[in-house]
Amino acid sequence: SAKTLGRVSLAAGDDEGAASALRRALIGDPADADLAPLYLEAMTRLGRIEEAHSLLSEIVRQWPEAAGAGEILSASADFKVNIRQ
Repeated sequence: SAKTLGRVSLAAGDDEGAASALRRALIGDPADADLAPLYLEAMTRLGRIEEAHSLLSEIVRQWPEAAGAGEILSASADFKVNIRQ
C-alpha cells in the first residue's frame, strides 16, 4: 500500500519517495490519522512545509469529518512556527 511504501521510504531516508507515497495515501484515505504526521515529516525534511500545509488545509476543507483533521492542521501550523523561530 502507499502507506507502507511511505513508511519504508521515510525510514530508508528516501524523503521524496516517502512524500509522494504518503501524499497518495492521504488523498486516498484522509481519515487515517497516522498519515499526516508522516507526510509532514517527509515534507519537512525536503524543506516543503508550505506545500504540506496546503494539502492538509485542503483535507480539512474537503473532509472536515476526517478523524483528527483539525488537529493535524493545527499541529502543522504549530510546527511551522517552531521551525521559523
